[in-house]
Amino acid sequence: MPKKPAYGRGNRSKCVSASEASNASCILVVEPHPTLRMVLAQRLRQDGHMTAAVASAAEAMQLCLDQQPDLLVSAELLEETTALKLGAQLRCPVMVLTARTGAEAVVSLLDSGAEDVLRKPFGLEEMAARCRKLLTRSGGLQEQVTVGPLNVHLLLRQVTLR
Repeated sequence: MPKKPAYGRGNRSKCVSASEASNASCILVVEPHPTLRMVLAQRLRQDGHMTAAVASAAEAMQLCLDQQPDLLVSAELLEETTALKLGAQLRCPVMVLTARTGAEAVVSLLDSGAEDVLRKPFGLEEMAARCRKLLTRSGGLQEQVTVGPLNVHLLLRQVTLR
């Protein structure tokens, strides 16, 4: 049976609360290519983030049963789903890594809910800077807001009547 991946920095087994980790963010990397997956996670750990790196959406969902990431960095197309659908299921902001070219593809991903899009190939420093910016921006965002009889779920972009 394969070992369950875990968030970690050094020998820590899972992402811990912000107070325990000096405000370290939890970033989940979902990338089918093993070398790129490893390099992305290592670079993010250099910035002090807690990271987990998995190859598939199924592994990501299993990992996140008891720990929600602060940011998902994912290949656009996964075997079972897309990065945007996975981000909606995990209820976290998504940075999509795509091999598609052209502005239309990027605009489509952004309009569909991606917080940011990086075209492959990309520089690791650019990816790290964009992650820092997304985490700073999303840090003050409330997940849900109630206005009168309406409950607005900002990350899922859903409004329900109470």
